[in-house]
Amino acid sequence: MTAVVILLTGNVRFTASVTTWPKAGGGFFNTNFQAMKGDYSGGFTEAYRTDCLPLSSSLIDASTYAQFAVEDVNGDGKNEVVVQAYDHVCAFDGATGNPLWYYSLDMGLDVTPFLADIDNDGGVEVVAVSRTRDISGPVRVMALSGANGTLEWSYTLSTSSLSTSSPTAYDLDGDGDMDVLIGCDDDTLYALDGSSGVPIWKFGADGDVRTTPALDNGYLVFSSFAGTVYSLNFSGGLLWSISLGDNIWASPVMGQLDGTGRADVVVATLGTGKVVALSGDNGSTLWTYSMPAGVRTTPVLADVDGDDTLEVVVGDVDGNIRVLNALNGILEQAFSTSPKTGVNPYWGMMAADIYPDAPGLEILITTDSIFRYQPNRTFIYSYDGTLLFYRDNSGDGSTVSDVDNDGCMEFIIENEGASVPPGQRYSVYDSPTNTGASCGILGRDSTDLSVGEIPRGSSGSAIYDVSGRRRPSVGRRGIYIGREGKVILRR
Repeated sequence: MTAVVILLTGNVRFTASVTTWPKAGGGFFNTNFQAMKGDYSGGFTEAYRTDCLPLSSSLIDASTYAQFAVEDVNGDGKNEVVVQAYDHVCAFDGATGNPLWYYSLDMGLDVTPFLADIDNDGGVEVVAVSRTRDISGPVRVMALSGANGTLEWSYTLSTSSLSTSSPTAYDLDGDGDMDVLIGCDDDTLYALDGSSGVPIWKFGADGDVRTTPALDNGYLVFSSFAGTVYSLNFSGGLLWSISLGDNIWASPVMGQLDGTGRADVVVATLGTGKVVALSGDNGSTLWTYSMPAGVRTTPVLADVDGDDTLEVVVGDVDGNIRVLNALNGILEQAFSTSPKTGVNPYWGMMAADIYPDAPGLEILITTDSIFRYQPNRTFIYSYDGTLLFYRDNSGDGSTVSDVDNDGCMEFIIENEGASVPPGQRYSVYDSPTNTGASCGILGRDSTDLSVGEIPRGSSGSAIYDVSGRRRPSVGRRGIYIGREGKVILRR
């Protein structure tokens, strides 16, 4: 499981503990919030279909349950798309859909790969995980070359377990490379050296670790399937923990909710559907809200209605969607997917601004048939529940990003069903109105930069990409980032 906003490489640290960007899924970035805007008022056009099965007769299944990752992984100046599927991880050209390379895996469809220069060698690596479901076996974390998919290192977390924790990475120990964080069903969160894969520390939890940590200023938050939320420092030391008394599958999200101290935490439970906001300082409860059913997908934390206040968007296994005020948990909007289908467990929701004439952000929702015995479906709703887009027999895997390097956001959606031929598992959608001036960054992100985070030792200048996010030195799991722009803001 993967995630929301800023990823920094190297040993950068922050001077202030109060941070302004919401975060989830590891690192200083938000995988389920798209800060670019586009214009799909002209309708949705399928630009192309693709997958990596034509590369080899040994590849049998392009199914994926997680997000696609988009980045220039081979250094050609253009974005590629990386996907971890049932029996392989592969890359294809974002503009054309042409498959580029693959690496065979043993059961890997539940995890979003992480893309970054984790070993500080100037090239982007793809961090992938094997053995994510079904029968327990060797759980391997692999760093692959983004240029050609060759193996750089591999580490076995367990010889007989599973992992549905999407990897993330950050320079935890300040040695210049990015350390990989990954959970496992052996009740452990691992921190692996980015250059070698050797563990730098391990933290034992009270149950399976199926979530991806959210990171902030010198600390991280993750949860166990047994229902305990943990906050650790970057050395793996426990800061606080709190048991919610219910299973947790969805990864936590972090954002400043109470206006003081560390970024706060929002987490949702599987059994009772309880949504809980916790203080980042000590884990005390800020507010709670009860969903009609259990929650398996990570909530979206973003200002979806444009009122300059964060909202939490939550979807449950019965397809109920709730928009909550993130500061107090008060219900703002309530609707359900129609036809009603349970929200996909692995990062099944994302927020983006794709209709410029509609207020607020739109919400992309993918649903999974296993919850209500219905076809997998993809929906796009306005924040108030107005249905804008619908596709049957699609979903599970999805992403919003600038796939084809035109500076505008596109959608990637997995096609479902036994009748989908090899080479057509993934669809990329665009729109004839999604061009030029209709694209760019959200206005409130531009103004919010005045209260953004400043790295220690900074002269007061910072480099941001056009999505309004701090630009990393190289690579990131940038599935929400569009074109690069060297926007320098003096503060």
